[in-house]
Amino acid sequence: MTGTDWQKKLADPQFLGSVDKAVNQFVIFGHKDLAFTLSKKLNSLLNKYDFVNNQPDLYKKYKKLIILCQWLSLSLLSETEIVGLFQSDAREGFSNEDILLESEMRIRLLTMMFDGRDSFKGKIRKALEENEQILTAHSIILHTKPVQPTIGNWIKSYNEVLGTGVIDNLKLSKFYIENQNIKQLNNNEKKVIKRIFDFYELMKYSSYHAKGMEERIGIDDPGREGTIINGVLEKFDPRSIKETEKLSRLINDSGKEEISGMSDETKAAISKNLEQIKKLYKGDKQQEQAIADLIKNLSGQSAVQSLFQAVNEGNTNKTIAILRLLAKEKKLVEIVSASGQLRSMFQGYLEAQYGKEITEKFNQDPKQIPFIFCFLQFILNDKLDLSDQESARQAVHIANYSAAAGDDQYLKMAYADESTGRFEWAEVVKGQDGLAIKR
Repeated sequence: MTGTDWQKKLADPQFLGSVDKAVNQFVIFGHKDLAFTLSKKLNSLLNKYDFVNNQPDLYKKYKKLIILCQWLSLSLLSETEIVGLFQSDAREGFSNEDILLESEMRIRLLTMMFDGRDSFKGKIRKALEENEQILTAHSIILHTKPVQPTIGNWIKSYNEVLGTGVIDNLKLSKFYIENQNIKQLNNNEKKVIKRIFDFYELMKYSSYHAKGMEERIGIDDPGREGTIINGVLEKFDPRSIKETEKLSRLINDSGKEEISGMSDETKAAISKNLEQIKKLYKGDKQQEQAIADLIKNLSGQSAVQSLFQAVNEGNTNKTIAILRLLAKEKKLVEIVSASGQLRSMFQGYLEAQYGKEITEKFNQDPKQIPFIFCFLQFILNDKLDLSDQESARQAVHIANYSAAAGDDQYLKMAYADESTGRFEWAEVVKGQDGLAIKR
């Protein structure tokens, strides 16, 4: 495409609409690589054809999309670009719940040498302190005088009351309850302000300090087994460990240990399944322990958001832990039924695999077992990029967790074929009435 062609294309409202749609898809599907590439290309073209002067209105619209792409791909940006975002466009990053800002920053810091991390965190704090974007609807009080509610002034007001050092949780809770500037905010504004302050606090901690260290530290001392995350020891959940050990015994002993509360038919199905995988499935002790640890950490969190974040990060162990926990609590169907990014991502996958008619059937009744089946394949195969055999092996694990809780309807999803020595998925077939599992 020639330069003139690009200039005309950028000026076409339909092309702008297609770019806007693409960026929204990037956010939904977590395509930060594509977002990064698009932001670079658009910036280059807009500068080349001087859109800021020749097409100022279009420039603002494209710039908004570029900024969204930059926040989505934060971990891929240079230090200068990141500091610039926090100084000039922080509002767009903190106000968009789909942007996993904290996670992206942690990933970016992990790419840096230890001796450069603290300095970079200081630059981020300073950038927020200097940000002049209007954040809330009403003016705020700073040094006893009303001032514009910019991000920078909000940070200054925060520091004026609490100081610039690390703030303990008690003082912070009191601040959110009693501060007059906070009291005038609506719920959405409070949510954004809290996210900014929490992030600002996080940037105060040195990477040499346990609470500020980006790496996770495993602890295996007797009685203190767990993982240190942001300075807090998250212990292994004994119940999760016992559950894992119980399932391991079931696998190794071919179902000799019965699970109370199950029908004879369910026990027979589990026994047959476990007999098949007895010689094939040994499991990885380290991974199983890590998953047990993660199950403990997930307590009380939103399963939908936690799963989306784990998938977006490519965190295999965390994703599997969430799926097992959902199976154990008989809530697998909830994750498929819930609205949000995961559902949108899955709808796109389902339409690509089986067409719009099946996607419409999913929207009408997402709780059908074939849709749960497809959802697990989507997460394990498509998003985590596990092999067919490994994803099927994990599906067997998930089905066994569900069966152990008294729900045996997932046992037919995957199995171990002793004739081939492989774990296999059952087949999903498309019929007149929708999808069905065939094994």
